[in-house]
Amino acid sequence: MEVMASSLKEFITAMRLPQTQLPTFEGNSRREYWEFICAFEQHIGRAAVPEEYKLQILMQACAVPVRNTLQTCSYLDPREGYEKAMAILEDRYLDGHQYVREIVEGILEGPMVKGEDEGGLRKLADELRSCIFSLETIGRLQELDTVA
Repeated sequence: MEVMASSLKEFITAMRLPQTQLPTFEGNSRREYWEFICAFEQHIGRAAVPEEYKLQILMQACAVPVRNTLQTCSYLDPREGYEKAMAILEDRYLDGHQYVREIVEGILEGPMVKGEDEGGLRKLADELRSCIFSLETIGRLQELDTVA
């Protein structure tokens, strides 16, 4: 009975997965990786579905160059393949300090905003808020003091 309830829960969760729109991971930056992996974990990684579905969705959410890197993981046992794919991505993109640097440099090297440019100031404020939220989410807000 317990196995049947677990299978039913996995089925219902799997039926809801296509409703989730994940960003495509192009593999261009650590910032892109962190944003992608946070969305993936929130919508797919924590879902009560078999690893084979997680691996399939992960592969579909990656652009061709990244997907090609992960392709051999699909030949493994589903659990092992999913774990290996996540490990490959972490190995390539998880450098949190470099992520903080990318965020800060993106703001510092952005366009100059004049005091009377209301739209530009609003956009800068949004970018700063996003930066702070992102760093808080991954527990690295304190690194702002050491980067520049």
